[in-house]
Amino acid sequence: MGFVLTVIYIALTFVGPEQVFPVAWATYRPMLWLAILALIASIGSVRPGTAIFRFQQTYGLSLFVIVVVFSQVVQMWLGGALLAFEKFFPSAIVYYLLVLNANALKRVRLVAFTIVVAAIFLLGEAIRAYYTGWGGALFLLKEGIYSGDVLVGNLTRIRALGFLNDPNDFAQYLVVMLPLIWLAWSRRKVFRNLLFVLLPTAYVLYGIYLTHSRGALLGLAVVLLLALQPRLGRFGATIVALGTILAMAALNFAGGREISVSAGVDRLELWSTALQLFKQSPIFGVGYGGFTDYAEQTAHNSFLLCLAELGVVGFTVWLLLIVTTVQDLKGLTQEPGNTAPPEPEDEQTRNPGIRLEKQDRSSNLRAFSPQFSSGTASLMEEAQPNASTTDPIVIARWARAIRLSLFGFLATAWFLSRTYEVTLYLLIGLAVCLTALPSEHPKKKQLPLGRTLPIVAALEVAVVVVVYATLRLAR
Repeated sequence: MGFVLTVIYIALTFVGPEQVFPVAWATYRPMLWLAILALIASIGSVRPGTAIFRFQQTYGLSLFVIVVVFSQVVQMWLGGALLAFEKFFPSAIVYYLLVLNANALKRVRLVAFTIVVAAIFLLGEAIRAYYTGWGGALFLLKEGIYSGDVLVGNLTRIRALGFLNDPNDFAQYLVVMLPLIWLAWSRRKVFRNLLFVLLPTAYVLYGIYLTHSRGALLGLAVVLLLALQPRLGRFGATIVALGTILAMAALNFAGGREISVSAGVDRLELWSTALQLFKQSPIFGVGYGGFTDYAEQTAHNSFLLCLAELGVVGFTVWLLLIVTTVQDLKGLTQEPGNTAPPEPEDEQTRNPGIRLEKQDRSSNLRAFSPQFSSGTASLMEEAQPNASTTDPIVIARWARAIRLSLFGFLATAWFLSRTYEVTLYLLIGLAVCLTALPSEHPKKKQLPLGRTLPIVAALEVAVVVVVYATLRLAR
């Protein structure tokens, strides 16, 4: 029951509760109560040694929630502490629900399938509004295009609902979905690849184009760079990624909006404000949600927003969550067992092509598939050598996809204020669930904090230095 409620909660979070619940219910916070109900239903799965107690992310996120609340206590506003908890809790709880319930690959697969389908559904609604005008007030944003102070045109950009109600945020969500869609790829399955991978990819890319998000260009480039690097090498992948950006720019991807430093002057002013606020309150920041008390808009940078509102304490904990997750995913892709065991001496051994074909079919059978019937899930489990373990080749494939999604999120987050939104904590939760799956080979232990903290400290310094250098060069 806990897993069912978890999937429902995640689906409604992304699709938008306003599409399901009557408007009059908004004052009763139905999503908050659904989250609490899902958590209560999940408590029964808690046992000594449960995955939720074995990972640093659990303690890190719990500490981050405390820091979010305490940041308002430091500002001497106890009521603000309660409001901060109520606003951030619906995002953070997704992690706990996933780690408590998604304890099998088929459950991880179902969660991924849910958020991909939600993206496709929302994109369909937005594209329909774009071409027909139906629901335009919800799914379309009319934006003026300026040359200096002169209005030279108007641009229509698609968006979604809820926390995706900004075209840039919606574009980020779509970028994150692309690697998950490609988990359905299977060699020599032409019709399946066309139906479940190539067409959805083209569909999502067109949706990203209709958002006209400049930050999404960077996100796509990062995902493409990291995805192609194992095959083309760093230089070749970089050339392809840069070529893709230039091609999209030539196709008017930004919809006439300038892609330059001068075009981002307003954003740079907000970054400058973030640094000033950090200097003002370096330890605990100006408080969760307090940035807009000092500026007309939010910081337009997730890293700076965290630094300004939660200070070095909150920023350190937030980066620890991200760095630890990236390390875990990297470890899964580098497991010693992430190569198939040797075949017996037969024709398959003598002919490597046959052996590789067999491994590929076996790996693809257990990989992500949009077909989630119980019979298919059963077949996938039976194909594994041990029903209680998961093939490390499959785990590695999933780890690479989630890692790509996470880096796509972080790349676009450099230009968006997404510090507290659910997408990040869902990706962290999926990564922990994947790491916790029983495998045919022992998992690497998480690095101790003594080795992770220097990396985090270096990243904190790098963020401040890069932003400061950008501001100096822009003057």
